Amino acid sequence: KLRYMVDTGCTFIGHGLRNDFRMINIKVPQGQIVDTVLIYNRPKARKIGLRFLIWYCFGEDIQAETHDSVEDARAALRLYEHHLELVRNGQWEHELDLLYRVGRSCNWQITGDVHALRESITSSTLDA
Repeated sequence: KLRYMVDTGCTFIGHGLRNDFRMINIKVPQGQIVDTVLIYNRPKARKIGLRFLIWYCFGEDIQAETHDSVEDARAALRLYEHHLELVRNGQWEHELDLLYRVGRSCNWQITGDVHALRESITSSTLDA
């Protein structure tokens, strides 16, 4: 079924898809892959995990107990849609910059209320 989807030109949206396709030994054209690990990334910067991105963008904690591939797929789709919305609103570059500042400030660990952390970093930048 997966080979059929590749051959018919389906677009795959996920997080870390390159690794997934490599593990199952399937070649998928780059034009058919939307990978949120690459979208939410700065050149030469660390790649950000799905769990951290969902916490940062939506204030939710996923993958808390077990790995659920369906939950991961839905999360990646939400991230992609969120990215498109930010691009449409002209906020993408600002949001990506803030994502990296928040991540560095909490050492890329999920720590309580992301909204309060974002606010404190935003206000400290304005004070500087």
